[in-house]
Amino acid sequence: MEITKKDIEKLIKLRKEDTFLNHLWNIFSRDFRPKGEIDRNEIKVWKQNLWNSAFYPIFKFELNTNNHLTNITSKLNPIGKTFIGLF
Repeated sequence: MEITKKDIEKLIKLRKEDTFLNHLWNIFSRDFRPKGEIDRNEIKVWKQNLWNSAFYPIFKFELNTNNHLTNITSKLNPIGKTFIGLF
């Protein structure tokens, strides 16, 4: 069974760009809906909750030309990186 782009898009409830200001607003608004950015060959998804508040991961799903999943990576959101850098 292959995972397709449509399957991953179903995870996103609100489309947002992966920018510093959007992540900052996400932390202050405490909006726990899954958010993401959809490009042609990659999809980024993140979801904040009470346990990971400012340190939630961003999952990056890479797709091939047939829109099938080829790789998944994760990274810390930019606000979390900033907090770690300051302390």
